[in-house]
Amino acid sequence: MPQPALAPASWTPYARTDRVIDCVVVFALGLAAYALCYAGSALVDPRIVDTNDLRNVWFDADPSAYYVSMTNRISGHWGANVHPMLAFFMYTPTFAMTRGLGLSKPEAARAVMSLAAAIWVGATFVLARVLGCRQLDAALVSLLAATSAAAMFMFVVPEFHPFGGVTLVLCLIFWAVSRDRWFSTAWYVAFNALSAAATVTNWPLGVAIAFSAGGIRRAARVTAGGAVLLVALSALQRLAFPTATPILWRAEGYAIASTEAPTPRRIIETTQAFFFHSVIMPTLVPIGASAARPVGSAEWSYRALSVQHSRPGSASVAGALAVPLWTILLASGALACFRDRGRSLVLPIALAGQWALYSIFGDETFLYALNWLPLLTAFVAVAFVNARGIALRLVLTGLILVGGINNVAQFRVAVDMLSHPDRYPAMAVATRQP
Repeated sequence: MPQPALAPASWTPYARTDRVIDCVVVFALGLAAYALCYAGSALVDPRIVDTNDLRNVWFDADPSAYYVSMTNRISGHWGANVHPMLAFFMYTPTFAMTRGLGLSKPEAARAVMSLAAAIWVGATFVLARVLGCRQLDAALVSLLAATSAAAMFMFVVPEFHPFGGVTLVLCLIFWAVSRDRWFSTAWYVAFNALSAAATVTNWPLGVAIAFSAGGIRRAARVTAGGAVLLVALSALQRLAFPTATPILWRAEGYAIASTEAPTPRRIIETTQAFFFHSVIMPTLVPIGASAARPVGSAEWSYRALSVQHSRPGSASVAGALAVPLWTILLASGALACFRDRGRSLVLPIALAGQWALYSIFGDETFLYALNWLPLLTAFVAVAFVNARGIALRLVLTGLILVGGINNVAQFRVAVDMLSHPDRYPAMAVATRQP
């Protein structure tokens, strides 16, 4: 039986620090994320939850549908075929807050999304620490995750992709620790299942983690075990939630049918959204109705919010300054991964898979950003593991400042466009296309 390493390089800095301080930092970051997310969700027009015709207006998200999933046990779990643990993840904590804390359903839904944001930001700090970052650098990486456009815009509405971001960070923490510690196959099976528990398209990360630890045979065994575990949990979920569809019961044909052909222009736009819009919010460019967007009706006679066709950093001077800073960090992280003697190749492999998928899938790439943003923040964390001097730290600090200013300003614009669409000519005349 393989023995655990005695003093792995990535674990040693964490083991020698005062872990109480780390716990305090995680709690402080999580508490701040919870408070800001809860306050931000209060600014979003409640019609986005109450009115079915607004379900695709917020960057193609479905807040009204997922609100039903969070608050109704016997309906609204149709997405469990591709989001296997949809009902368990969304309804269970909401039910606990309504019954245990006496919150109303809208308050409980906001609290659950805010709690997910808190866990995501705190877990990002833990990920950076177990990768080998110093406390200050790990805190900065967490602040980058917290002030990113994807976090700021997606945790504030009922949506399930944020849960995919949470599960990915937890899987990356396991991967970072497993590089220098021996774990039984059962652990890999559990995290393989967790990687797909929120969204099946995140499953390749769990496969890559198992492959990096034992090659193709172990990856096959682990993936088979993870599939069995997910099927069992899916069956158990269906007993408690009658409308929860079994995992992979049917294909998402309606989503694929609404996707544009992968033309060079589309690939460029999705690549920009993938690498830049997820961190730095560009100009909001509302788009008209389509077969997939029920806008332009009597209830919502306006366009839908979108950034699919926007240029990186186009929203403000602060956004334009943030783009080169983010490019430096991303390039530094990529270089550090390839210099890490293959120990961090899981990150570029998983990221390439996500990019290939979302280059051809979905109408609004930004909607899915939390499914790969943990990989990008892990890149940044790897860059800081062996970094010396303060230059890179200044770049990250500058990005947090200017990127945060830009994203907050754009969030306020988006909220106002949703609450007062009549004030914005770009939101008008949403004629339905055949």
